[in-house]
Amino acid sequence: MNGAFNHVPPMQRPHFMLVPQMAQGHTIPMIDMAYILAGHGAVVTFVTTPRNAARIESIIQHIRNSQLPIQFVPLPFKGTEVGLPEGCESVDSLPLGLKQLSTFAEASLQLQDPLISYLRENDPPPSCIISDMTHPWTGAVAREFGVPRLSFIEFSAFSSLVRYLINIHKVYDNVVDDFESVPIPGFPHPLELPKTRSTLSFYASGERIFNMVKEEESKNIGVIVNTFQDLEPFYIKSYDNTIAKKVWSIGPMCLFNKDMTTVASRGEKASIDVDRCLQWLDSMQNRSVICHVPHRRVAGRELRTVSSAPIRRPSTYVATEKQNRVRYKPQ
Repeated sequence: MNGAFNHVPPMQRPHFMLVPQMAQGHTIPMIDMAYILAGHGAVVTFVTTPRNAARIESIIQHIRNSQLPIQFVPLPFKGTEVGLPEGCESVDSLPLGLKQLSTFAEASLQLQDPLISYLRENDPPPSCIISDMTHPWTGAVAREFGVPRLSFIEFSAFSSLVRYLINIHKVYDNVVDDFESVPIPGFPHPLELPKTRSTLSFYASGERIFNMVKEEESKNIGVIVNTFQDLEPFYIKSYDNTIAKKVWSIGPMCLFNKDMTTVASRGEKASIDVDRCLQWLDSMQNRSVICHVPHRRVAGRELRTVSSAPIRRPSTYVATEKQNRVRYKPQ
């Protein structure tokens, strides 16, 4: 793509610093965003950690060979100092248990000082910081250098609006039964959700991180959502109006990268034969397979609970796990 700034010296181009949540489902969309920004001629700095950089080494090498203005900066991640296992630098490598999520969130706060040190020692300074909304500490970094911060959300505008309204109205604070359907005030049409079906993953990060996320939401200049207008125009507009800030819907970002070599290298290497998997899927009836891809490692009993949920039509439930196993059971 011919960018508007391709003929401008790098030191004078817009410089975007991207800080993803350290999980494959968050990192990969931000890599796509880096391609988009660099394709328009901007300079991009992508913040990561040593082990996460190793997981995307093939992508990093491809970007270097393409000479796109994207650089990767691995910052030290000191998870062991707060109780994480050695080498645990991503959400999907966490041991079982929600408590580990809050520990990981606390460990992520320690990236703030190394990032500030890096910015003080390197040019050009960023024009803007785009960070995962689960990294509220990046707001302080942006203010330190007098630049705006945009928060990045990987899921839909519908879910983003629901989460925002649940938080500001404290919908579940006095709800005892997690399965009780509760009205969501302020939603553009009637909507009731039990706590078990709500977007409350930030609670698992601990109260301190949860409150920091809420506070920084009020301070950022806007939100980037990995969705698109034709999919949910009503909810994008409603989310924009509710938070009274600009919502940029620039997804699905995965469609921007046309290079099949880098697309094939996204995520972990498949632990099963791809052709065999496709043949099995082709042998099934249309709309008869449900695939559950958990964000983190989950206990076997949790998978059994999900797979035993009532489904309206006969189907096969497939659960992919983080330890190179795939389970399936007919329903």
